[in-house]
Amino acid sequence: MAVKTIEIREETGYVVEPVSLFLTMNEYYEEYKYVSHYFLCEIIGKTEQNLTAFEMERGLIPEWIAPERMLKIYSKHNDFAAANEEKRGAYLREYTAITEYFEMLKMKRLEVISFFESDRQEHWLKEIAKCDWGAGVFLHELLSKGTFFDAVGEGSRVLLLTDGDELISFCTYAQKDDIQPTCLTPWMGFVYTFPRHRGHHYVGLLFAEVERLAKQEHVSNVYISTGHIGLYEKYGCEYFTRMNDMNGEASRVYVKRIR
Repeated sequence: MAVKTIEIREETGYVVEPVSLFLTMNEYYEEYKYVSHYFLCEIIGKTEQNLTAFEMERGLIPEWIAPERMLKIYSKHNDFAAANEEKRGAYLREYTAITEYFEMLKMKRLEVISFFESDRQEHWLKEIAKCDWGAGVFLHELLSKGTFFDAVGEGSRVLLLTDGDELISFCTYAQKDDIQPTCLTPWMGFVYTFPRHRGHHYVGLLFAEVERLAKQEHVSNVYISTGHIGLYEKYGCEYFTRMNDMNGEASRVYVKRIR
């Protein structure tokens, strides 16, 4: 870590203190492996640059650039694919790092809230209504008509993953789901992430909240009914069995063991 701060001081003239590591990147070129570590740092002082002859020849000049502009600049990494592989690789590396930086900031903003504990239920109903998935439409209908607890049991919850006023993902943590009748309970159901937010594993934050609630209630197993294969395994779920849903159709049942 000391070597890294010395290099920053020599190349930029800023004295920094690393605060936290937020990304480690492995790159492979032929038989070589390059490892880059990215830190969030605090500036604690300023000094003179001390560039090598090669760095001076290349014209290294420190400049403060907004992360949004940097992302735009480095997004053009493929423009150098044919002419300059070194530059393409450098641009792609920085583009990946800045993208991860923005993702980290977003993760810090995200919040899981309970629909029934919110004082903005009308707003969140409108957000759920934007979902065009059949089960999501049905959930909106249950909430709008006040029949949610009749369908899934008293004490059940609707969990919302939010970013300010925007709904990212949602699910239920309920006594019942679409596998009825059954003695298995509770269930994580109506799991949905809006299309433009997919690919970031945001559902993992909902799983964390379900796990927290289950531990609070001394629940050992939470069940999930789905037609997907390979999705819930990512979140530590195990295939349990096949059962028929209320429409008589076969469904895969997974179990999330609470430890």
